[in-house]
Amino acid sequence: MLKTLLLRLGLWPMMAGVTLLSIVASVLMASGLTYDVFGGTMGLSAWVITLATPAIIAPVMSFFTFRLVLQLETARMELQHAVHHDPLTELHNRRFFMQALQNEIDHARSGGSAFAVALLDVDNFKSINDRHGHLGGDAVLRQIAQACRAHTHGSDVFARIGGEEFAMLMRHSGLEEARECAERLLHTLRHLEIALHDGVLAVSASIGLTVYQPETAHLNILLRLADQALYAAKREGKDRVAVQLAASPAPSAESPT
Repeated sequence: MLKTLLLRLGLWPMMAGVTLLSIVASVLMASGLTYDVFGGTMGLSAWVITLATPAIIAPVMSFFTFRLVLQLETARMELQHAVHHDPLTELHNRRFFMQALQNEIDHARSGGSAFAVALLDVDNFKSINDRHGHLGGDAVLRQIAQACRAHTHGSDVFARIGGEEFAMLMRHSGLEEARECAERLLHTLRHLEIALHDGVLAVSASIGLTVYQPETAHLNILLRLADQALYAAKREGKDRVAVQLAASPAPSAESPT
């Protein structure tokens, strides 16, 4: 309740209101007790102490209480961010992506719109690490993540799910729309120049793509199809998009343009 009021009213109005209520309540309680102690008669000094003490203490207590509330809320938000995000790229992580994908599957089963799933893997990433070191590899992943994030629609989810592998959930997307989005991503990466300490590096990636179908309404099936398509893209020469649908005889790869 306190958090809701803080979000609705703001810190300082809320703090002022609680402080005023604390002062009024403290003055009434203190006045009653003090009046009773003095047998119904109170001198000026007793009234001054009775009224001044709550007015001094209440604002201080309110300040420290609200500061603690804000610190706890900040810590909660930081923890929630850490649980759902990859620390290197600041993208969503595997945990968040899997939950988002499961939610989208459940939505589609109940009559929601179709969607697509893509797995993106950086080509020849081991050689990048071997040549430029892990710091260079980290820089590559960060810049790839930044470039790909710019192509993500507001409702889509782009995540790093491990190593040099990324995943994308494209909501409200059919096969052709998802393929076009994947091709735009690869086009962007082909023209990406990553500045490292020992020179400028060009990179590429391969993408495996699948779309939701009633017969693939399971998280593991969708990921397996996308992974099969990714393997086909690698096998066919990398730097391309491959598609695998349910009951397809073999993944189909698109040559780079």
